[in-house]
Amino acid sequence: MRKRYTVEQIESVRQALRKVRPTDRKLRQMSKQSAIAALAGEIHQMRRKGHTLAEVAVFLSEKGVEVTPETLKNYLYRLKARERS
Repeated sequence: MRKRYTVEQIESVRQALRKVRPTDRKLRQMSKQSAIAALAGEIHQMRRKGHTLAEVAVFLSEKGVEVTPETLKNYLYRLKARERS
């Protein structure tokens, strides 16, 4: 049997949802791929300054975003492909 809800239950949930406070965006976690996407502009600037993907990967890893050059290349390629479509 399917679960049914009363209008009163839905209104109660609606009121509770409206009272939920926003999260602190600075504390939001993201995947490694999302982190690379967020940093893509700065990564491209480093590349334009002559740094290799390996150097960029080492720099990112030292700053806490652990990534190999191969993974970095893959993520940047995916990002570029997504932007094209």
